[in-house]
Amino acid sequence: MRVASCLLAGVVGITKEARVGLEAQAVTSATARETEVARRPLVAVQSEFAQVEKVIQRSGVTPEVLATVKKLLGMVTDIIEPAIQEAHGSDGLLVLTVFREIIDCDARYSHFLSGNKKTSELGINSLREKWQDTLVKVMQMKEDFTACETSRNLALQRNSTACCAAYSACPASSGDCEVVKLQHGFAGCDYKASSGVECFEQAKAMVSPLLGYFQNQDKRYEEAAAQCTKTSSEAGAKVNECEYLNEAVNAKVSEANDLAQSVNETSVAVVGTCQKMCDDYTQCRSKAEDAYARTVGPCEANEDGVGGECVKNREVDRKNEWDTTQTIKCMLTHYCEGGKFDEELLAKCKTEIETDHLEIVYPKVPPRTPCSVEEPQSIPETDEVPVTPWVNQNECAQLPEPEAPACFEEGECPEWCEQQ
Repeated sequence: MRVASCLLAGVVGITKEARVGLEAQAVTSATARETEVARRPLVAVQSEFAQVEKVIQRSGVTPEVLATVKKLLGMVTDIIEPAIQEAHGSDGLLVLTVFREIIDCDARYSHFLSGNKKTSELGINSLREKWQDTLVKVMQMKEDFTACETSRNLALQRNSTACCAAYSACPASSGDCEVVKLQHGFAGCDYKASSGVECFEQAKAMVSPLLGYFQNQDKRYEEAAAQCTKTSSEAGAKVNECEYLNEAVNAKVSEANDLAQSVNETSVAVVGTCQKMCDDYTQCRSKAEDAYARTVGPCEANEDGVGGECVKNREVDRKNEWDTTQTIKCMLTHYCEGGKFDEELLAKCKTEIETDHLEIVYPKVPPRTPCSVEEPQSIPETDEVPVTPWVNQNECAQLPEPEAPACFEEGECPEWCEQQ
């Protein structure tokens, strides 16, 4: 939509330039006609005035001469002076018309800068702010995920330690967790000397010290097994939490990258539009400034040594024509009043002539609006957080089975025997 608006502005600008150009041509044609209207009668008046002067010098002011003088005065007052003033007004209008082309170039470009360009920049800034806010959240979520991974690894390590402790207490997958090998690992009975009951009591007394040992070992295993179950639950919860955080942070990374892509693409489009408008403005100003310089002048005079295709030359010509016209008018007025022609009167007439009203104001060409286009600053994409594999390191199966304690050696009693 912004690019379309800029293109539309360019079309409107071309149409406006064409209209202003036609207006300038029309004013130029009108000025040329008015200048010619003033020039032809002036030449005729000059010629006839010269004849009148000769007659007056020879015969004086006769009624016929007086009638001719009044006719010449009427031509000066009714035709030549209005034509000169109208040509002056047309040239003044022409200068303003052509100068307006320069102002129109500035106005159209200024409208673009304060309109489409500013709106586009505000949109980009809004997207950039959203991207920055999202990036801050991404950085915080990455920190949270890193902290979660650290906690997860510690939890897995604790779980491995606890479960290995339980495994060491009972490494067998089935059957007895521990087998105690006794020094005298058999029970006998001397039926000659002892009864069966006596032999059983003797065998029972031999193994009864194992009660305390087995109770302690069982207690150690149950505690280790309970700790293994607890840490397994904690480690599993932490693993799930980290997986959730990993998905969440990567979703936020995707959101940040989408915003970055939108900023980059929009910036490129806006820069392209600005470059086109800058080029159009530069071309518009160059064309308008050249036209203004050609219109204003100065320029080369025509074949007659007067005029030319620029206003400054015509302004000088009009002032000269005005000087001539007012000199003739002054002399004719004195003739009508019964005066006479002499050099003193001519000098006086010339000193009373004013041409300030024929001055044309030439507006100064204003400096061009800065028109540099900066390259867009691309926003880099943010890397996702990789899914860090985790393994519950459990090498307890590699642990050697515990050696069975030797007991009932003569003169010795192991610790578990003393506990009984």
